[in-house]
This record gives sequence, C-alpha cells and structure tokens, in this order.
Amino acid sequence: EAGGPHKVRIADIEALTREGETLAVVVTRPEFAQLGEQLEASRRWLVRARTALSKEDPLTLQELDALLDEADDLPVETEEAATLGCRAWVMRAAAAVSQTVSRKTLGNLCEASWTGPDWEGAMETRTAILAKRYKSDTWTARAKKLMADKGGINECKVLLEELEELGCETEEQNLIEYQLEKAQDWQDKAAALMAEDADTDSKALKALLRESD
Repeated sequence: EAGGPHKVRIADIEALTREGETLAVVVTRPEFAQLGEQLEASRRWLVRARTALSKEDPLTLQELDALLDEADDLPVETEEAATLGCRAWVMRAAAAVSQTVSRKTLGNLCEASWTGPDWEGAMETRTAILAKRYKSDTWTARAKKLMADKGGINECKVLLEELEELGCETEEQNLIEYQLEKAQDWQDKAAALMAEDADTDSKALKALLRESD
C-alpha cells in the first residue's frame, strides 16, 4: 500500500552487512550495530509469516493484524507483508459491505491499493465497497440539499430509512435526526396548544410559530 515509512529489502540489508564486514576498520556507530539485530528480527518474522501463509486454514483478521503490527516495526518490505496486508483489507472490506460502518471507514478502504493475486481475486469485494461508497456520497449530497431546502418531516424520515438500509453512518445523519426530533417536538407542542382551547392566546401561537422558523 502506498504511503508509510520508507522500507528496504532484506537483500539490501544483507548486502550492506557483508560490505561492513569487509571494512578495514571497526564501525562503532549505533546505527550500524543495530543493523544486524534488525536483519535477524526481519528474518525471524519472515519465517513466521511464510509459515502462517502456508497453513491450509485461512488466517483470522486478528492473526493477520498481529503479524502486520510486527512488520510495521521492521525496516524491510516483503511480498509476504503485502500479501498479509491485502488479505486483511479483503476481510475488512467484506465486513464493511455487509455491516454498518462510518463514511470515513468506507473512504479509507476505497483509497487502499495492493498488488498480487489476492488483490486481483478480490474484484467482487472491491467493486462492492466502491459501490457502497458511491451510494453514501450520493446520500450525503441529497441530505445536505434537503437540509438547505428545509425539507419536510416525511422526507427526512425516508432519507434516514435509506441510510439504515445502506448500512452507513454520516455526520449529516446526526444533524437530520436532531432536526427531526426538534420538529416532532414542535408538532407535539402545537397540537397540545391547539387542543387546550379554541381561543388560544395569540401570543402563545406567535411564539410557537417563531420556533418553526
């Protein structure tokens, strides 16, 4: 995936280590002393990653994340880490398609990009998550327009029902729910006021009408 700290290949570290062994003087800088430790840690991780990927049963998301967290602390990039990252993405994206997630989560998933057979094989999931994001973007645009136009209570309810069916959470949803609650409260107060007396105080009516503005 694009971004993140700069990483090198294990082969590059091995070559640099071999070069250091041929020097006629002893290098004492801490960075060089740590190079061998990082190389060994990377090799140990690579063995465990390959073993995990070779298992017949697929890795759980928790297992994938554990290996990826360790890889983040290593200075090397490997095909194994990319494969693990892609598989974790596929699992998260598949869950996001079928579950309720935030619009931000959808955006983060859609911005990810991987290479390799696992990514190519995830075309259906990739298409589904992109479609869900598009629908959430379309819904958000409609919600903003509805609020700007001061839409009716029924329109707001329909829009919220659509969002629930889509399985997405947005900031606009909270705003519509708040405004809908206020509108419903106003309606209840208006009904109660009109039911009290046919000759309801005009001041009370005017105050109520000001609330609706």
